[in-house]
Amino acid sequence: MRHKLFCQFSFDSFADRVPPKDVGGVFNELYQIRWRLATEDEVKFFLENNNVSLQLRKNFLVRFIDRFMTSVSDYTLVCLFYLLDDHLFSRLGYFINVLKVFYAEERNIMMVEVNSRFDLGYENLMVYQASLQFLYQKKVEYIFKKDDFLVGGFRLRWYNGELDLSIRHQIDYVKQTILQGR
Repeated sequence: MRHKLFCQFSFDSFADRVPPKDVGGVFNELYQIRWRLATEDEVKFFLENNNVSLQLRKNFLVRFIDRFMTSVSDYTLVCLFYLLDDHLFSRLGYFINVLKVFYAEERNIMMVEVNSRFDLGYENLMVYQASLQFLYQKKVEYIFKKDDFLVGGFRLRWYNGELDLSIRHQIDYVKQTILQGR
């Protein structure tokens, strides 16, 4: 696959080299880094500044990641270094989405984003995983996102659907029912 913006990145090679068991972790790491950068403007600006030497930005990125993550996959670092090398670091979010779609299509899997205020383990999501696998005939991989705005519960999102089991959604449903006089 050739994507015009990321034409130097070998999506096929990435799909061949990243073992299926590691793909969820790579995407979780990329998203965690992206979300952390969204809260730290100075760091984001420094990493996107092409006037600063590439080696200095790479070293800074590694130190930045070490502050909040215990270990990072080599595959994750390869993706981030590619973006720095090609002056595309400002497109990190877009790159993750393109990579996610390509990898999912290439491996016949479905990437499902789990939004929750609290950590949910895989065992709590097994029923949903089995249902989605049955409906879409694809293997399901999760990307976990902590969402402090949720009161409780969780949301599952995938490329063409969403399952909202959040407390806020349930409260809104009861409120609408009352307002409609049912």
